[in-house]
Amino acid sequence: MAASSEDSGVRKRRVDSRRQKETQTGDSGGEHAADSDSGSGTEHTPGSLQTGTYWLSRIVLLRSVAFIYLVAFSVAFNQNKQLIGEHGLMPCKDFLNSVKRYVGGKIGMAALAYTPSILWFLDWGHMDANLDGIALVGMALSASVLVTGMANMVIMATLWVLYHSLVNVGQLWYSFGWESQLLETGFLAIFLCPVWTLSQVPRRCPPSLVCIWTFRWLIVRIMLGAGLIKIRGDQCWRDLTCMDYHYEAAETKPWQHITVTAVECFSRSSASYTEHEVLKIQFVCFSPCGMLDCSDLPCSALCEEAAEGCLL
Repeated sequence: MAASSEDSGVRKRRVDSRRQKETQTGDSGGEHAADSDSGSGTEHTPGSLQTGTYWLSRIVLLRSVAFIYLVAFSVAFNQNKQLIGEHGLMPCKDFLNSVKRYVGGKIGMAALAYTPSILWFLDWGHMDANLDGIALVGMALSASVLVTGMANMVIMATLWVLYHSLVNVGQLWYSFGWESQLLETGFLAIFLCPVWTLSQVPRRCPPSLVCIWTFRWLIVRIMLGAGLIKIRGDQCWRDLTCMDYHYEAAETKPWQHITVTAVECFSRSSASYTEHEVLKIQFVCFSPCGMLDCSDLPCSALCEEAAEGCLL
């Protein structure tokens, strides 16, 4: 009886020890599985693509700037020969010669400082070809950035230098505000990119927060300036009558009788909305709400452009 009781006690201890080993093995296996799952999760969801890192902002900004560059260089390719070409209305060759005489008759640092342009280093005997070449190179580079969403500092700096070269010799035809705005925006876009790497999401070069804030400040200055110049520039904006001329002169033949009847009320409300939007948008950009959701920006920009187009 004593021996049987001892045997049963030994068997119980062996069974208990086996159960403990199995439990420990299962726990360690679960930990390894959890570690492997977490490791695979970090591989599929890199920390650099988390919320607040502005990767998507960089891609959108670069493609937007590239689209504007593409339109600008396309317009330059179609119009430069007629405006500033060899037989244009205001030939840029004559302008460069006048600058050359003004700085002492030499093409040096003084001429480059007065009128920075790569046209100084090209053959002036084929000025139309030079202008077309600059426009075509700009169109090719901007189209590449627009399609792929990839750029580096070299590409964006090249686009900026090419367009800056055209603006500086464009004289009257390139003296409008949107030319300087495009150059300023394009200059800021240079610092959104890595120096050499061509990738939509370069891992070792996250978007600069300082550059993102400079873009916000650019939007604030543009919209605030557009709103203030309307208020102080013309009495019709203070009277809310600036849109009357647009609606009265617009071609709305099918609904002309309705438009004429409602033009006064609608024009005042649209003018008021335009002033309200362009003056409040800068607070949206810097408010906590604006940092998370800038859905109001496109509407305001479109309203601003529409108002400018109406006045022109």
